[in-house]
Amino acid sequence: MLESLPLELLCDMFTSLDIGSILNLRHVSRRLREAAGAVPAYVFATEHGLDAVLALFWSGLGPHFTLHDLDNALRTENCAVPRCDRFGHFVFLPTLKRVCFGCLGHQREFSFLLLGRVDIAESHSSEKSGLVHVMHTLPGFYSEDKTAYHKQRHHIVAGLDSVKPRDPDQGHYGWPCRFRYLAAIALPFLECSGSQVRSHHTVFCNRCSG
Repeated sequence: MLESLPLELLCDMFTSLDIGSILNLRHVSRRLREAAGAVPAYVFATEHGLDAVLALFWSGLGPHFTLHDLDNALRTENCAVPRCDRFGHFVFLPTLKRVCFGCLGHQREFSFLLLGRVDIAESHSSEKSGLVHVMHTLPGFYSEDKTAYHKQRHHIVAGLDSVKPRDPDQGHYGWPCRFRYLAAIALPFLECSGSQVRSHHTVFCNRCSG
């Protein structure tokens, strides 16, 4: 059925679909793979942000974000924290917001709770429940010297203003700063000017390491 649609309609459909659905549909037929490959946002995402695409998919966050959301993140240069004008070298996966090295480690909005410590019923009754996304962390190295390998997968919830702790006495708190990198991934900034597209990877070293 989908294969019979004009290419233009298929391209429009892919732009509005979530990341998980796009990756799954590509395996349905060659026609749908060709349609995905004709969408500029998909091409940019897979050429310049493939690690982020796969991280969203395997962490369970794919259904929460569209191709348009990821394209916006790729085209955003600076950290999303107000009054921070540094380059956003990372993207915080549970919210797909740009964040610099310093803010990722210290700003409260990039904290999270283990799923077992969250009162799911109360959180979903919140007016901000749309911000509650459960992420399954991925095994890997999450330190600069690659000495700390996290083998166990954790189920975490970000958006501390909208989630309710299971134990009220615990209050809102997240893991130590170093664990926040479990929920973040480096993402280049795409500077598009006419038909020219430039991908910036190394700005982090010049503007955010200080």
